[in-house]
Amino acid sequence: MAVSGGDAADSNYKIGTILTCETCFGDHFDGEVMAYDSQSRLIVLKTKTSNEKPTYNIQFLNITNLKSIEILKEAVDVPPALPALNQNKLLKRAEESIYDKHEAIRCQELGVPSDAIKLYHTIKKTLHCRWQNRDMIVLDSVIVSPPYTLESCSSNDGKDGKELAHVKKIIEKHMRDQQTKSGT
Repeated sequence: MAVSGGDAADSNYKIGTILTCETCFGDHFDGEVMAYDSQSRLIVLKTKTSNEKPTYNIQFLNITNLKSIEILKEAVDVPPALPALNQNKLLKRAEESIYDKHEAIRCQELGVPSDAIKLYHTIKKTLHCRWQNRDMIVLDSVIVSPPYTLESCSSNDGKDGKELAHVKKIIEKHMRDQQTKSGT
């Protein structure tokens, strides 16, 4: 069944319906409806990529810009229900995010440079760390003090342990990456 772009807004495209569309710019899209919103006049299509791997592109198409839409196969199955959300996990993630923002503000107020804050986030991706005034405390055993370089790293016990060596490797890589980004 073919419909023009104007009539398409009145149709209700079910999730899973297979469509072929042509835009007013001459582009053609064949794919499965992933979402449809009549208010915003938007269809979201999952289309196959041109490579041989089973990957897909997601196309957001404004119905008003479609010259024609043809339903190749209408969905008969009701789409599966969305999975339940883990409310506790979401709340914990939100609390952690708020805490991180407060910590970033506090660090700025203490005069911690933005480069050090970036380093902190790099370390925090893989290791537990926190701020203690202007010092970073990593794994509760390594202290990274201003100016936040390899030389300013030390361990709580004064020994060169595995944790200290690992943190120094992360800092070294971070510094190389920052130099590469800045082109120096």
